Amino acid sequence: MLLVGSEVSASASKSHASSSSGSSSSSSAKPSDDFLVEGLEEFVPAFGQFDGDFYSGIFSTDPPNTPEKDKEGGNLMFFLFAPDKPLFDDSLVIWFNGGPGCSSVAGMFFENSPITVPLEPPGFVGSKGDDPLIWNEYGWTKATAIMYMEQPHGVGFSTGPEPQTEDDVARYFVNFLQNFYDAFPEWREKRLYLAGESYAGYYVPSIGHAIHQLNQDQQQQKINLQGITLGNGWVDAKVQGPVSRTSFSFAFCFISSCAHHISR
Repeated sequence: MLLVGSEVSASASKSHASSSSGSSSSSSAKPSDDFLVEGLEEFVPAFGQFDGDFYSGIFSTDPPNTPEKDKEGGNLMFFLFAPDKPLFDDSLVIWFNGGPGCSSVAGMFFENSPITVPLEPPGFVGSKGDDPLIWNEYGWTKATAIMYMEQPHGVGFSTGPEPQTEDDVARYFVNFLQNFYDAFPEWREKRLYLAGESYAGYYVPSIGHAIHQLNQDQQQQKINLQGITLGNGWVDAKVQGPVSRTSFSFAFCFISSCAHHISR
């Protein structure tokens, strides 16, 4: 049976506890149990090779304990691989794809999760569409737990007000993270790393800065951010734009070699 959790709430936790007849007592149920996904290997056999737990669902992007009348009503979707025996069991990496507007499901199935699309020969474009997902022996879960995000609001299964600035993106994500830690309190002490590519060159530093500012406030619960990392990050449109745009256009035959040479 496939079980997928959604947004955690007091009523959801109580419902889960009361239905856990197989446990020794209802008090053994944790809020995080509502997000545990089981039975994926029945649909995608490659998941059967992953030794650990897989969690998925949504958390609010309103600050914890926000009165109902003040809520903006946003939610972010996450996918969390929690391996049983990673090389570093005290860490969590959160992975961001770019866009803006790209779901990190792309990173999950095409880049660094333990489950991936089949490899194709060089020059192959697209996917056959019916090939099953396969085990990725180079997945980052050998080293750490990793979470994939659908953010900001409007990406994938994430809903809510459209952010207008990177400050909005960071604020919503920090609120999501605090709500995640409320349901997964044992994860709050883990060393947190933010990682991403492309337009995440904006997301990751903005969110990292917001967390740094939050940690200066003695009234706030701290987030144990230890570092950020970017690969092929888009961080400065004025510097990167002219070169990357023209090179991309030339590579796909949108402009001539003469125009490409002049633009550089």
